[in-house]
Amino acid sequence: MKKFMKILMVFPEVAPFSRTCSMADVGNGLPKALKDKGHDVRLITPQYRVINERKYVLRDVIRLQDIRFPMGDQDISIDVKSSFLPGSKVQVYFIDYKPFFFRDGLYAESKTGKLYPDNDRRFMLFSRGVLETLIRLQWQPDIIHCHHWQTGSVPLFLKTLYHKAPFFREISCFFQIGRSNEEAYFTADCLEWMGLSPSDIRPEVKQDEKYSFIKAGIVYADMLGLGSNPQTDNKSKASLFTRFLKERKDDVAVLPMGIDDKEWNPVADDLITAKYSDEDPENKKQNTKALLEKLNLEYSPKRPVVSLIEPMVNREGLKQVWNALEELMRLDIQFLYFGLKEEREGFPFKTAAQKYGTKMHIIDSREESMLHWLQAGTDIQLIPSISDSACLSPLIALQYGIIPVYHADVLHFESFAPYSSKTGEGIGFRFALTNGKDMVQSLRQAVSAFSNPRDRWQLVKNCMSRDFSWSSVTRKYINCYQKCLSAMMNNR
Repeated sequence: MKKFMKILMVFPEVAPFSRTCSMADVGNGLPKALKDKGHDVRLITPQYRVINERKYVLRDVIRLQDIRFPMGDQDISIDVKSSFLPGSKVQVYFIDYKPFFFRDGLYAESKTGKLYPDNDRRFMLFSRGVLETLIRLQWQPDIIHCHHWQTGSVPLFLKTLYHKAPFFREISCFFQIGRSNEEAYFTADCLEWMGLSPSDIRPEVKQDEKYSFIKAGIVYADMLGLGSNPQTDNKSKASLFTRFLKERKDDVAVLPMGIDDKEWNPVADDLITAKYSDEDPENKKQNTKALLEKLNLEYSPKRPVVSLIEPMVNREGLKQVWNALEELMRLDIQFLYFGLKEEREGFPFKTAAQKYGTKMHIIDSREESMLHWLQAGTDIQLIPSISDSACLSPLIALQYGIIPVYHADVLHFESFAPYSSKTGEGIGFRFALTNGKDMVQSLRQAVSAFSNPRDRWQLVKNCMSRDFSWSSVTRKYINCYQKCLSAMMNNR
């Protein structure tokens, strides 16, 4: 097996260039961690209008201009630009096809949220462009790692349109299914536009009268990756494809996510007031005091700061908090609600805050430093659910020593044992019901633990002592890539 591999990562979005969900953060963190391990890692993504060419120094690559390939009854011409992930030597290629990608939103109209009706053609073209770019580059990766439904046609094309091309014979394809509830389909007309007919496609890909991008990835990739276990995470998109995954159970791996510990690390965070670690966490109190002073709120060392970061919570989670708000506010806490400028329909938290005076404070600042201040200054965080756009947020909270009060189904937390004062082991306080009362009871336990210095600091240390950095999880990805290469060789 190869010690160092050439890996192309295909992402529909990559932070900081473009972002709608935590997939973009994976596109930023995982490649850098693999690069640090000695692998030759490159990325490819669409060039959307939102990407600031000047800020990120996107450059034309002469040999990657005017890449032509047939689509329907015409030749399509794409250009490819190049840059680097900020703070790294990871090269990023941007597929520039303005009729498809130079729009206000990535997948939907920015004002209405309505999905673009031609998303199937947009990402079919993107997938085809990925493979044509490799041919023009004459760079042959060992692994093409495709992320989410938007890239599901890459493995499909490799096994159909390009299956006889010698260039791709030694290249293995790994397809990773996202947790998002979003799904997309393509039609027979779209297939023909790509130069294929329905008879070229395996019947498992068909769903009703259309074809599924995710099923295409599942059926045609050499190996599959999941962000969570569909047997225990019924919110995972993968849970909808359990039958197909069971048929390929030997080719499926559940892969962890990580966080960028260069950006999110209280030991080295220059945006917070006082740095601290799991070995010496008591400086966290200075950050709490500084945060409350910044918000013109009174600091009390005996009153915990409890936060809810609204963008990381889905509607079901917000409903729990809203229904339990009155009971929650009877506790001796300082409640900070980090919200969006536009309130979500049905949850007027900003209006409700007026009832509770300074005890409940709304934060709608979008300063880069505010979220760092909030993580460092929060004692307890409510995590009733996780939105698809913020899957990494709970891990960041633990990194900063925040005691979590979390629902049992929250991604990443399923395997954690709740805290036991008797043993001093465990992470936070867990609740199972969704009526709000169970959450308040768990919060009451967290507040009680906070009031006991031994329990408080043991909880903080337990949270901070876990390593969620990308560098700590890359070995699992590398093992999957090695297995993927073996699968490709065995199936040739």
